[in-house]
Amino acid sequence: MAYVAITSLKQTLDQLKMNCKLEFTFDEVKQFKAVSEEISVIQEMLQDSADRSYDHTMMKHLERGIRDMAHKAEDFIEEFVYIKAEALDDAAIFEEELSLHHHMREVLSEINSIKDMLTKIYQESDAAATKVPRARNHSVEHASGWSSTQEETLVVGIDNDLLKVKEKLTGLPHKLDILTIVGMGGIGKTTLARKVFNDPLIEYHFYVRAWVTVSQKYVLRDVLLGLLCSLTRLGDEIFKEKNDQLAELLYRTLKGQRYLIVFDAVWDGKILYDLRRSFPDDRNGSRIVLTSRLIDVNMCVNLDSHHHHMSFLSLNDSWELLRHKVFSEESCPPELEVIGKEIAQKCQGLPLGILAVAGHLSSIRKTKDCWKTVADDIRSPESKDQENCLDILALSYKSLPHHLKACFLYLGAFPKSLRSLSGD
Repeated sequence: MAYVAITSLKQTLDQLKMNCKLEFTFDEVKQFKAVSEEISVIQEMLQDSADRSYDHTMMKHLERGIRDMAHKAEDFIEEFVYIKAEALDDAAIFEEELSLHHHMREVLSEINSIKDMLTKIYQESDAAATKVPRARNHSVEHASGWSSTQEETLVVGIDNDLLKVKEKLTGLPHKLDILTIVGMGGIGKTTLARKVFNDPLIEYHFYVRAWVTVSQKYVLRDVLLGLLCSLTRLGDEIFKEKNDQLAELLYRTLKGQRYLIVFDAVWDGKILYDLRRSFPDDRNGSRIVLTSRLIDVNMCVNLDSHHHHMSFLSLNDSWELLRHKVFSEESCPPELEVIGKEIAQKCQGLPLGILAVAGHLSSIRKTKDCWKTVADDIRSPESKDQENCLDILALSYKSLPHHLKACFLYLGAFPKSLRSLSGD
C-alpha cells in the first residue's frame, strides 16, 4: 500500500504540471517538482526491496509511515488546488500559499527521514546477506511461479476425495444427478473438481464434458456461450442469437449424450434454475457438478442432489505440500523442519493458505530466524474460519514487489473470472 500511496501522490503532482486552468507561482512549481523528484527516489528504493531480504517488522512500520505521509500530502495539495481555484480573496490565496510552503517543507523532511531509514534497512540486509547465502534461484522460481502445470505436480490429501467423487459420478442412479462439492474458500474444491474432470476414467465414461466458472455475479448469456464453446465449435453467427436460442442449442447438443457439466465457484443456485430446461435427462448417467461454499446452493431445482464435503489437510499432508512447494525435490534442512511443521500447522489444513505461505518462504532466506518470523506473523486461529485465513493470504501479497502490489489492487476492481485480451 505504501508504493500505491506514493504513486498516487506523484501522479497528482504530475497532473498539476498539465493543469492549464491554474497559474502556479515559481516557488510553487519548484516545490512540487522537488517533492516529485524525491518521491521517484523512494519508488526506486522500494522497488529495490524486492530483491532483498530485510527486517519485515521495521519495513512494515516504515511503509505505514510512507503511506501516512503520502495521504496527508495528497490531501493538502488537493485542498490547496481547490481553494486556489475557488477563492476570490487574494489574502486567502496568499495565506494558503504560505501554508503550502510550510507543508511541502515538512513533506521533504519526512521523505529524507524515510530515505535514511530505507538505507539503514538495506545496509543491515546487505550485511546479513554476506553471512547467510541466498536461496538458489531455481528453488524460488519453482515455488513462487505457480502455473497450472506446476500445481499439478503435487496434489496431496485428496486421494480419498477423488475416489469418492468418481464413484458418485460413474455409479448409480442412471437419471440425471447433481453433486455439489462443498467447502470453505481455499480448501481445494476447484482443484478436486479439475482432477476429476481430467481423470482418464471420467474422460472415458462421459461422452461430452464442459466446464464453466460462474462466480458471484454471473451473466446467463456468458454461461451459455461458455458451455457451448466447451462442447462444440461455434461460428460467429452464434453470438447474434438470443438467450432462448442458445439454451435450446445447448439442449440439442446434450440430447442423447452422457454428459458431465461442471459449474465452478457457484454462489447462487438460480443458475441451475435458469438452465434447467437445457439439461436433458435421458437416464444414461449424466451428471452436473457444482463447487460452492454454500451447502444449499442447489435447492432451487427439482433434481436429486448429493454433497461431498471437503476435509482439511492433515498435519502430515500440510507439511508435505509446504515442503514440496518450497524445496521441490530437495530435502528440507533439518534445522528448518520443526519450525516448518509449526508453520504448516498454523495454516490449519487450508491448501490455499499453505501455498501462500510457501510462496513467501521461497522468497526469503532459508534460515531459522527468518522462518521463525513468519511463524510468529501467522496467528493460529481457534476455529477454521474464512476471516482467520486473511493473515496467511496477506503474506503472499506482502511478498510481491511494490509495483506488482499496485497492479494487484488494480485488478481487484474487475469481476472474478473476467476474461480480457492482453495487449501486444
